Amino acid sequence: MTRQSVIEFLGLKDYFPLGQLLCTGFENIGLIKEEEARSFSPEDSERIKTSWREHLERNPKDYDGCVGSVVSLSQFGGRLTIKFREAKFSEFYATQTRRPEVLDVKSRPLDREFCLPLSFGAVAVTKPVPPYSKGCLVFAKRGETAFDAGDWTLLPGGYFDPKKDYFLGEDGRVYSIFVTILRELFEELRVSRFESVNFLGLVYSKRGSRQPLLAASLQLPFTAEELKEITRTGEEEEVEQIFFVENDIFAVRTFLQGKSLAIHDAWKLLLFFDKDT
Repeated sequence: MTRQSVIEFLGLKDYFPLGQLLCTGFENIGLIKEEEARSFSPEDSERIKTSWREHLERNPKDYDGCVGSVVSLSQFGGRLTIKFREAKFSEFYATQTRRPEVLDVKSRPLDREFCLPLSFGAVAVTKPVPPYSKGCLVFAKRGETAFDAGDWTLLPGGYFDPKKDYFLGEDGRVYSIFVTILRELFEELRVSRFESVNFLGLVYSKRGSRQPLLAASLQLPFTAEELKEITRTGEEEEVEQIFFVENDIFAVRTFLQGKSLAIHDAWKLLLFFDKDT
């Protein structure tokens, strides 16, 4: 199906204008750290502290973790290179209103006046077994989160964390989105393996959180029944309940009726079912 027919069939036409497809057609990701730290004025720093303190009063379990704020994007052939610098989630949360509705990817640096953290989100497909010959997609309802609380999402997904998502090479740290994928798989689904990944595109949400997300499809080596049993033992606070929906556009349309999706998740479905991607 073409993108336009997917949009209409799934009833997602209201979501399409809310996302910006920054780039597509890449097969691998390069992550390079910018050594120059992100700095805010004393006034901005105080506003960030105040905003985060007020947020914690409402959401005391939230953690001010490390994120990778995107400095620049460049694509050559099948490789997408993302330059980032370390930032804090509180900086991202407090600068939400500053982030533009449309991102100019030629701007340098992209995060000049705000924090622009890179995140990852997958359409995970379980191992196909009868009667689900194409496997199932993993959906979940969000719990109380900083953004998109109560919306429906696809698992796994989360922020690239420069303090965690790397391995040691001959020349030091090698940052990798694959480490992010493995970490989020374990945190949200309690598994630590996948068979293959296919990058669908880099999408920016124009409303809400306003951040770039690497959308991908992820083939899992587990059946839906196996995952159901594994996830029963998990305690993912950001997720209320997990659902497994047949990997079929008709089944997905039926499941989505009456449900509100996060912008990124609507776009993940559009790109997943769009055979022109």
